[in-house]
Amino acid sequence: MTKWISELFDYGDEIVLEGLDNPFDPAEIKEITMKKIHETAPSARVRVRKVSRTLLLAALLSTLFVTSALAVGLSIHARRQEQLNRVLTQGQDVAGYTEYALPTENEGGVTLLSAVGDGEFELVWLNLSPVEPDEVPRFMLGEEVEGGTRFYDIGCRLRQDETVRGRADYVNSIEFAPEDWSTGTDAAGNEYRTVAPERMEQRYREQYYDEATKTLTVCLRFAADELRTGEPAELEVDLVTLFSADGHTEPVSWSEQAELVRSFGTTSFVPAAEETLVYLFPEPFVFENPETGGHGEIRGIELVASGVNTYVWNEDQEKIFVSPDSTHVAEGQMELWLSWANAAERAMAENITLNCADGSTALLVPTVASHRENGIEKLISSGRLELWDIHSVESVTVGETVYELK
Repeated sequence: MTKWISELFDYGDEIVLEGLDNPFDPAEIKEITMKKIHETAPSARVRVRKVSRTLLLAALLSTLFVTSALAVGLSIHARRQEQLNRVLTQGQDVAGYTEYALPTENEGGVTLLSAVGDGEFELVWLNLSPVEPDEVPRFMLGEEVEGGTRFYDIGCRLRQDETVRGRADYVNSIEFAPEDWSTGTDAAGNEYRTVAPERMEQRYREQYYDEATKTLTVCLRFAADELRTGEPAELEVDLVTLFSADGHTEPVSWSEQAELVRSFGTTSFVPAAEETLVYLFPEPFVFENPETGGHGEIRGIELVASGVNTYVWNEDQEKIFVSPDSTHVAEGQMELWLSWANAAERAMAENITLNCADGSTALLVPTVASHRENGIEKLISSGRLELWDIHSVESVTVGETVYELK
């Protein structure tokens, strides 16, 4: 039985974001996403260009955040943590998944639940309280106030950050029902599927907010290089508002000053230890970029708890990236980067297969994120919210050759 990696992780529709100076920066990904959504509101079109599998993950955490109206005190923390364990790991012993001890008393503020570390991202789940019903983040549409639109959001300061930054991951973990989706066709004739912003915010409130205990569950996403594995990270979590004035054509930006409503407090967490399996192919798989006529090489894969990353080289990399080891695409080279990302995606989908112990196989697809390591580009297909057992992969088929993973 053959599956896509996207099916193994129950991904949603494809989306790619163009115009990123740094494709690896989660904050910039969010900002570009917000810009595209605001440009097309009220029925936001989220699929911009085909390169990655998804940024919006549909139907990911089924049954997650289903809380009883009778849940009080610590039961909301224990229930959310148990549900995260059940949905994220499916009862498996997954490397990179950590649960934090819950407090003995319900003191409000910030309560750590769980975290996932996969070598590229650290995803941290926590409960915040008290959050009044009218303070639940309105991350898509905001609310109309005199002179413009106000957006509630969750921000935080990590260690000695001078300013509050937005790191909350909202859309990626919302569960959507089939009736939530609509279809359309863009100017280039490509069909896309989307969920209207109003429904996104409704689903978020339903799945993440418990009104009985005034508790909001939030997932914060950090780039792994911001943290030190095994060393405590100090974190302040805040409720803030962002304001977009009438006639302001640009989306609300975290580069602008956010107004602090209040701080939920500070906490300290130890980043989750990750386990990775890297396999470099004995012979690189050579592929062609039909747009440039150039050639590239797929040189290996990295299995992590939340996906599969791929090591790729192409003859234009020195033009594309600012430096040999960089997360930044050089000015004016985004189109070239996208061209090679498309070519690599096609080559992987057609020629690289993971063979699992249960007899199933999985096809590789990259995401929009990438960076360089020792002069080789790593295409990031990890950072997902559902985990898997990386030791279940027994071999990889590259073209017509099968390599055993040992």
